[in-house]
Amino acid sequence: MSKKSIGRFIGISISLLIIIACGTLGYMSYTRAASTMQNNISQMLKEQTKAYATTIAAKSEKIAAELESCAAKIRIRNMVWEEQKSALLEDVERFGYIKMGVADLSGNVIYTDEIRENVSDNKYFKLAIQNGETCFSDPIQEGNQLVVYMATPIKNEGNPVGVLIAAFDHKRINDIVSEIQFGKTGSAYMINNDGITVAHRDIQLVIDKDNTIKSAEDTPELQDLAKLEQ
Repeated sequence: MSKKSIGRFIGISISLLIIIACGTLGYMSYTRAASTMQNNISQMLKEQTKAYATTIAAKSEKIAAELESCAAKIRIRNMVWEEQKSALLEDVERFGYIKMGVADLSGNVIYTDEIRENVSDNKYFKLAIQNGETCFSDPIQEGNQLVVYMATPIKNEGNPVGVLIAAFDHKRINDIVSEIQFGKTGSAYMINNDGITVAHRDIQLVIDKDNTIKSAEDTPELQDLAKLEQ
């Protein structure tokens, strides 16, 4: 279901429930029935959303734990590329990553495919260095594939010595979100802090970096949904 139809779907559902309630409980006023139903549905959606958010967080943490276990290996912590590469190639095969790489504290990274680049300006690298946390990038289009980069600090004797990076198919994250369903036709999607869609059943919305908050500025029908996302 497209994001534009979500508001209509919820509105229709509430209307149908109100009609049923008024027909069954004739002594209740229409206004009271409408208010009660809307409150119940709103509460139900909030509870379901919290439950699903917990599920998504747990599965994301499992993915992060994979990389953290790799970063804890002695062959990685020693920061000798020849030793690191052999260990990383094993983990690429083990976890199904596209590639892995090691960056020094200045952001100079070398990947298992021997490509080198500097990622010091990338948010996922900065968070790994500054906050010492494992983090994910937004989906990145590379050729015909959407890729997510994940980064975690490498520490030796408690001191940061580099950053371990893994690239994997965005489908892994998208599938976690896409399998969530509200009722028969409702679905979930994920946005980043800027309101850009990063996971959705309609993958084209991810590719297009759909942003309801910005779209609502020119499309009044999207304003209610945009308010929910903010």
